[in-house]
Amino acid sequence: MKRVLTLLLLLCCFGWLSAQTYHIGNVYTAPDGSRGIVYYVHPDGSGGWVVALNDASTGCEWGTATNVPGLANRNSYLIQLLNDTAGYANTQTLRNYQNNSITYAAGKVDFAHGWVLPSAAQLSMLYGQLPFIANAITNAGGTVPNGDYWSSTETSTSRAWRVIFGYSMLTGMFSQTDKTSSCRVRAVRSFSNTTVMYDTALTYVWNTGSTQPYINVSPNQTTTYTVTATTEFGCINTAEQTIVVGNGLSQTIYDTVCQGAGYEANGFSLTSAETGAPGTLTSTRTLTTEGCSSTLTLQLTVTPTVASTCSATTCDSYIWNGVAYYESGDFQQTFTTANGCDSVVTLHLTINSKTYSDTTVVACEHFTWHGAGYTTTPAVAPTYTIPGGNHNGCDSIVTLHLTINHKTYGDTVVSACEHFTWHGAEYTTTPVVAPTYTIPGGNHNGCDSTVTLHLTIHNATTFQFSETACDSYTWNGQVYTQSGDYVQHFQTVHGCDSAVALHLTIHNATTFQFTETACDSYTWNGQVYTQSGDYVQ
Repeated sequence: MKRVLTLLLLLCCFGWLSAQTYHIGNVYTAPDGSRGIVYYVHPDGSGGWVVALNDASTGCEWGTATNVPGLANRNSYLIQLLNDTAGYANTQTLRNYQNNSITYAAGKVDFAHGWVLPSAAQLSMLYGQLPFIANAITNAGGTVPNGDYWSSTETSTSRAWRVIFGYSMLTGMFSQTDKTSSCRVRAVRSFSNTTVMYDTALTYVWNTGSTQPYINVSPNQTTTYTVTATTEFGCINTAEQTIVVGNGLSQTIYDTVCQGAGYEANGFSLTSAETGAPGTLTSTRTLTTEGCSSTLTLQLTVTPTVASTCSATTCDSYIWNGVAYYESGDFQQTFTTANGCDSVVTLHLTINSKTYSDTTVVACEHFTWHGAGYTTTPAVAPTYTIPGGNHNGCDSIVTLHLTINHKTYGDTVVSACEHFTWHGAEYTTTPVVAPTYTIPGGNHNGCDSTVTLHLTIHNATTFQFSETACDSYTWNGQVYTQSGDYVQHFQTVHGCDSAVALHLTIHNATTFQFTETACDSYTWNGQVYTQSGDYVQ
C-alpha cells in the first residue's frame, strides 16, 4: 500500500520544528491559513485528519460514467471501512484523469494546499465523530455537514460511494450513487502533530515545481524530492528526502535524524525516546506495494544535540537573540547547527541594577552641579547619571535636592558728632557714598547679610559774645561779679557740643552824698520830698 506523505524538508537556518499536539475537536490552522476541525487522531498520536469548516460544493457530479484507471472498484463495505483511507491518492488520481476539472467533486477541493475529497472510510469516520465535533465546527464559524456527500471511492464503472448525513433511515451509511448525480463535497486533509514554522521571507522551489514550503506526495516508485530555499539576499540552501516504494526486493535505506527528534518516514515510526541517544539505529519492516512484498531495512544515524554554555553580566536587562531578560538566572535557547540538529545554549546571566541616591544642598545665590548652574530653587529635582558609577559597574543615578537662599540687605542710619567708627573704619565727615559692610552668613538662612551705613557727622560749634554789667551778671543761672572771659557748654539739636564764650565787664556802683536844706518840700529828679531824712537815688 502506498503511503501518502506530507513532505516537510527543514533547511538549516531557514525553518524549525515545534511540537504541537492536536486532539479531536481542536481547531487546526493549515500553513496556508485555512482552518478545520480535528476529527480523527492516529493511534500512535503522530497525526490524523481534519474536516473543513464548510462545504466545498453544495451540489456537483462525481464524474462521468466511466471506470477511472488507478482507482480500485470497492464494492464491499468491510473493505471500504478497513482499508480505503487513501483520500489523497484517490483525489490525485481523479484530478489527473479529469484534467483538474472544477465541474467534478475532486476538482472542488483545494488540492494544492492539501485538502482532498475524503475516501469512503474517511467520510464514514467523520460522520461517527459529528456528535463530538459539531459544536467545535459552529464555534469556529463553520456549518455542520448535512446532506449527501461524495467520497473519492469508486464502486463501479458508473457509480461511486456517498455517505448520507443528517436525514433518512440510512443516515451515516454508505450508498452507491450514479456518478452523474448531485451530491455535496466536504474536504478533509491530514495533519501532523509535529508542525513546521517557516521563514516567510524565503522563497521555496521543489523539483516538482511547487513553490509551497511543503508538498504532498504519493509516488509509485522510489523518488527523491528536493527543495531549494532562497533568501532575499540570494543566499541558497537545499535539502532532499527520498520516499522508498517497495519493488519486491529487500532494500536498505540510510537516513539521518537529530537526537530526540523521532522519525516518521518510509513507513517507519520511531519515538523521541528511541532516538534519544546518538548512534546508529537499525529497524526493519515488510513493504507491500501493489501485492508485492519486500523487506525494508532502515539504517538511521542519530546525530547528537550540541550543548554549550555562555555567561553574561549586564545592567538592568539583557537581550539575547531578540528575547529580553530582566532577572538573573540560567536560560536556554535552541538553535540549528550546520547538520540541521538542535544546538542548546545555556546562558548563565547575572543582572545587576542601577543604584539611586540623593544629594541635599542648601546654597546661597547660586550653585553649579555637573556643569549646570542654578540661581533659584529648581521646581523639579534634577538628576545626574554616572555611567558605571556604582560598585557593580552599573549606572549610579543621583538626585539633587537643592535649595537656593539669597542674601539679605539692611540699612543703618547714624548721626554722630565730630567722628564715628564703624567696623574699624573711622569717619570725621559725612561720607559722600554710603559705605556697606557684609556679614558672611549673617542672615537667618546662613547667607550673607549686607548693611549700608547712612552716616551724618555734625561738628561742635563755638560762639562768643561780650556783656557789660554793673556789680554782677547772671548767665544761665550763674552769677558773675567780676569782669572776665567765661565759657559755658551746651548741646546742639544733634547732640553735639556748642561752646559759648562770654567776655564780661563788671562796673561797680558809685556813692555820692550831698546835703540839701529846703522849706516845706524838696524836689530831686522829679521826686518831691516833704520831710527831712536821708534819701538815695
